[in-house]
Amino acid sequence: MSIFDQPAVQRLVAQAGKRTFRPRQLILRGPDASQVHLMLEGSASLILEHDGGQHAVLGYLSPGDFFGEGALCEPRVGEGLAVRARGLAAVASVDAEGFRRMVSGDPAFALALIDQLTRRLHRRHRQIADLFFLDATERVRRTLCELCSDSQAQTVADGVLLHINRLELAAMVGCSREMVARALRTLEAEQVIRTEGHEVLVRRPDVSASAVGSAPG
Repeated sequence: MSIFDQPAVQRLVAQAGKRTFRPRQLILRGPDASQVHLMLEGSASLILEHDGGQHAVLGYLSPGDFFGEGALCEPRVGEGLAVRARGLAAVASVDAEGFRRMVSGDPAFALALIDQLTRRLHRRHRQIADLFFLDATERVRRTLCELCSDSQAQTVADGVLLHINRLELAAMVGCSREMVARALRTLEAEQVIRTEGHEVLVRRPDVSASAVGSAPG
């Protein structure tokens, strides 16, 4: 069941303020004390920024994903987090107090939101574990496989086409662009992927997932 099928979300979308964003435009930076946001269309990168201009891409937000939920916490959380549009994107924003009342008054919606946030937290935990237990090639393999279910992925005749550059992939897996380039060459030699410019064709995502799943840890 899509979260957009929730009556509470339908009311939220009908009443919320809506904005559109250009590719790479900043949507949110740091804790927002006043609003919670919902992706309506497109995709956005969830980024953790670090001193010195470094950053890590924690994942992608797709239609139906909430963000800025730190506005519900006291004190506000979300320092260092940013959200940036990957392509054209549309976002609905709702007053944090109104969102809190909606969550407390609709148990079904509250459970759907908890499920979404729990899955996101699980992905973060697995990313941390991967840094300990998998080498760069296997981290790239797992990440590419996960991206095959992203809303921006394209299913084509011989696999799944991903639009991602080496720099962003490096920020997702926690290594240098040079290490990502070597990992991609290894996976290409295994005929798991084919690269061309900023595109990666994952030829056998199911096989890739099985290979990663058998890795230590």
